[in-house]
Amino acid sequence: MNNLKVSARTRLLGACSLMTVGGMLGTPALAQDTQESASRPEAAKGIEEIIVTAQRREQKLQDVPVSVVAVSGAKLESRVLVDTTDIVKVSPDVNYFAGATLTGGTFAIRGLSSQPPGGGGFQQSAAFIADGVPLTRPGEFVTSLGDIDRVEILRGPQGTLIGKNATSGAISIYTKNPTHILEGEAEVNYTTDDEALVRAMVNLPVSEGIALRANGFYNHIDPLLKNNFPGGGDILGQEVYGGRLKALVEFSPDVQLVISGDYQNYSSTFFNFYVEKESSAVPGQFESVAGYTPKRGINPYNFNNPADDKAETYGVSAELSWQVSDDISITSLSAMRWFTSQSTAGEIDGTPLGIAPGYGGTLNPNYVGLQQVTVSDAQFTDVKYLTQELRMNAKTERFDIVGGIFYQALEDTGGNRQPFLFATNVAVLPAVPPAFLPSVAPLIGGSYVYDRPEVDFDIQDDTFAIFGDVSFKATDTLSVFGGLRYTHETQALTYNRNTAIGNNLLPGFETTPIVFADTVPAGSAPFNFGTINTDTGEVTGLIEVPQGFQQNRITNNVSGRIGIQFEPTPSQNYYFSYNTGYKGAAANVSRGSTADIAFVDPEKAKSFELGTKQQLFDNRVQLELNLYRLRVSNVQQYFIPAGEAAQQVVNAGTLKSDGIEFNMRALPFDNLTLSGSFAYNDARYGSDAPIIPCNVSDPSIRGSICTVTLGGKAFEPLSGTQAKLSYNWRYQLGATYTLPLETMPFHLTFDVNWNWLDEANLDLGRNPDLVEPSRGLLDASITVADDDDRWLVQIYGKNLTDKFYTSSRFTADNTIGRIISRIPRDYTTYGGIRVKYSF
Repeated sequence: MNNLKVSARTRLLGACSLMTVGGMLGTPALAQDTQESASRPEAAKGIEEIIVTAQRREQKLQDVPVSVVAVSGAKLESRVLVDTTDIVKVSPDVNYFAGATLTGGTFAIRGLSSQPPGGGGFQQSAAFIADGVPLTRPGEFVTSLGDIDRVEILRGPQGTLIGKNATSGAISIYTKNPTHILEGEAEVNYTTDDEALVRAMVNLPVSEGIALRANGFYNHIDPLLKNNFPGGGDILGQEVYGGRLKALVEFSPDVQLVISGDYQNYSSTFFNFYVEKESSAVPGQFESVAGYTPKRGINPYNFNNPADDKAETYGVSAELSWQVSDDISITSLSAMRWFTSQSTAGEIDGTPLGIAPGYGGTLNPNYVGLQQVTVSDAQFTDVKYLTQELRMNAKTERFDIVGGIFYQALEDTGGNRQPFLFATNVAVLPAVPPAFLPSVAPLIGGSYVYDRPEVDFDIQDDTFAIFGDVSFKATDTLSVFGGLRYTHETQALTYNRNTAIGNNLLPGFETTPIVFADTVPAGSAPFNFGTINTDTGEVTGLIEVPQGFQQNRITNNVSGRIGIQFEPTPSQNYYFSYNTGYKGAAANVSRGSTADIAFVDPEKAKSFELGTKQQLFDNRVQLELNLYRLRVSNVQQYFIPAGEAAQQVVNAGTLKSDGIEFNMRALPFDNLTLSGSFAYNDARYGSDAPIIPCNVSDPSIRGSICTVTLGGKAFEPLSGTQAKLSYNWRYQLGATYTLPLETMPFHLTFDVNWNWLDEANLDLGRNPDLVEPSRGLLDASITVADDDDRWLVQIYGKNLTDKFYTSSRFTADNTIGRIISRIPRDYTTYGGIRVKYSF
């Protein structure tokens, strides 16, 4: 199979090279939207205007005094951008980083992100909105991009009109509404590495004033990498399916109702990691047990514990719109949503050692590091919430007003059940409950200590907000705008942890009893013998210590904006604004949580922005330039300290982010569209940033980075370091050329896209092992399409530069592995063919 894939890749590279020359495309294509279709070679008078709702009212993109990128669904489709994580390819200051599980991913805008630990309770810095409904948890953000009308990316704090959890910006996705036209489409997509994507849509006019629109999809990726462990399961595979049904009811020309229901089922093994460097504490151990020397790139996977993430999300909504008069409209948007996820959490050491239910297991006879006991529900989340927004828009000759109220009631329940076996002869053991464990190391060698912290939590989060925003046209060319939003948020956390720690008696292993009579504090869990069942992973004969607490948090916040806009001509727009926003408190549901640290303080953002939008040469050239200065206090971050397996959530002080954004679209002549954009961002932690436990293992640089010593332990000052998950430079270039064939009923479209990213620090601090190198990715396609938009055939290639990169990196130098990374979908070159039929 591998030989076939290499051969396919070679043919693909050759075809795309000929395509590029044949299409005369000297510049690759940026995914900024001109709303051109890949199937229509008509001559254009200029770049088509885009209508957006970035300010909660319909406006031309050119007229909006906000830094916003808008991309049509047609453009997403022609670029073969399959799900929301691909949005990073349409704006250089938007990034997505994968986590240890589906619920641990995050979007970053302008260098600001809050990557969640994945266990729940964490709100986001970048708001994600689907058809006007704000989604609440990161796992919901990963969804299919099918039957999309447009995507809007708002950059910078959006606390006034979007609300909480938009300190870095907001991503809004709008799906297509039903129309009174009978139409439908079917699409099949297949790749050289065995990914299959099927989509279908039908729009039905039922009667006068009533129409339905339904779409569905199925996406299957055969595992891209083989696991050499017998029966362990291959990895980097995925199965996702779902659909959406919308109904339009027009009660009158001025009153309409859109009812929507959607569903998605998600299963993926993309969250498995690979070991890039072995542990500094036990050199040579990884190679001896895994059978290969770890390195950056594709390794011969050999482990018994592959992660498997599953999630289900669904919801219903009803949007009632009433055009009261020519100047006043009222909108009510009600929604209920549900999201559940479950993860096995996968490997810890990246080797065939450990206990996997159903497969039994083998432990390292040298008693090295940490061994994992797999359970199917290692991490699980169940979220349900209700949202209601009532909004009024009013417009006069001088005033444009929007105001309303918002309410959300959310319940987030979940837990973490990740048992470990710690080798007793390792000098530094993880600081897991109870806290006395590190103080007794090293212990008597030749045995493992069993640690089973079971965490269950319930979070009730109620949010109420009232907001208003006014734009006043002082003269024909000068406007001022401003708004305020008051938010009241109440959070209640119920937390329970049941800890069982004991000395295992493992079948086939000689162990020595461990007595802690002189070191165990009163009330702590004593160590006692237990027996592990290697088929089920259950341990019996342990004494369990339940702990728990309840804690509440009330937050009141006022966010706002104020600005001035100057439009000397309809094609020139200059603006300056001050914007604020806030992100709700994070509930600490880690296994080390206590009542004193139950919540991490909300983060608050303040930003100054100066920008301009220009249309030149009869709108054949569009330019946008933005400069910003962003300050975020109490920025929420998490990390895994060296020598530990559990995450810590902290307020990392102030984040300072200064940058510039530039976007360009041009139509130099009919049928050729050029586009380019770049973003420079200097995001760093301020002087009030905390010190963090040193996670640098290399002794040659450890002393120069970890310059603080407290209690005999090394710490690193975070002040002045580059923000986690941020790039200094990114740029995107591109071109799309449509070649009419005068004697044929079809035409050709050539599309090339180049995306370059600077190096990025994927964790807190200055550990060079956690820096992802810079990279440039090239995508290209050629499309043959019917002039009447009935059918098309597209051949495309992804990552034609074959540039390997990782989607996340972290260190956990207490195990056999030291640097651990995860691999994205396009880690190497692949291509595909897409066939679509429409009626």
